[in-house]
Amino acid sequence: SFGSDAIFWNANTNGIEACDLSFDTNVNKVLITYADNTSDGYGIAGTVSGTSISFGSAHRFETGQATNQKVAFDNNSNVHVVTYLDGSNSQYGTAAVIQVASDGTVTSQTPVVWLSSESQKMDIDFDTTNNKFLIAFRDVGSSGRGSAIVGTVSGTTLSFGSKNNWNTSNSQDPEMAFNDTAGKFVIIYDEGSGTDVKYVEATISGTSVTFSDTVVVDTDGSTDYNDAIYDSNSRRTVVLY
Repeated sequence: SFGSDAIFWNANTNGIEACDLSFDTNVNKVLITYADNTSDGYGIAGTVSGTSISFGSAHRFETGQATNQKVAFDNNSNVHVVTYLDGSNSQYGTAAVIQVASDGTVTSQTPVVWLSSESQKMDIDFDTTNNKFLIAFRDVGSSGRGSAIVGTVSGTTLSFGSKNNWNTSNSQDPEMAFNDTAGKFVIIYDEGSGTDVKYVEATISGTSVTFSDTVVVDTDGSTDYNDAIYDSNSRRTVVLY
């Protein structure tokens, strides 16, 4: 069952895009990140009460074109990290630390470029074992191969290691979840039209990431709208496509 919907942005009729959200266990609020009609990046906090949700004021964290947004929460540093493609800066892979206060006020740190070339179709999740983020993405500058990079938050400072590739093929729509039982990420993706749907496991060590062999999920051809989620009760990762 559902409560009533609540509008968090209605500046004009052109709508929003690149919308994602994460839950802040420190202040018990939802952070929604999105791009407005000019593609500026915004974050807004939502507070749930019963079956209702209310919102604070929107905060702009990026004045460029923040598309392909994905966000995840770091329960070690109690901050969120949003990653996106910066269309106003050669479509570089970029990320920013966002903080949500107990009163719902949203603030952010200066965005950090994690890849000085075009990156697309990205996802981000947090490794609760190593207290690191992992960003999986399609590396356009390297023939579209599947790649990932480790991010670390120290206080509110965000830094990154070096990227690593899990294959040499054109990879589409990588999505992932962190399995805290195994201490590994599961990344689902496909390699383009007419190819198998696959997944790969990723393991963080320090600021580096390594990968298992790829595994075929489905041989029916390429997919869209991939996703993955970890079921902590059954200790299983579910992939959807």
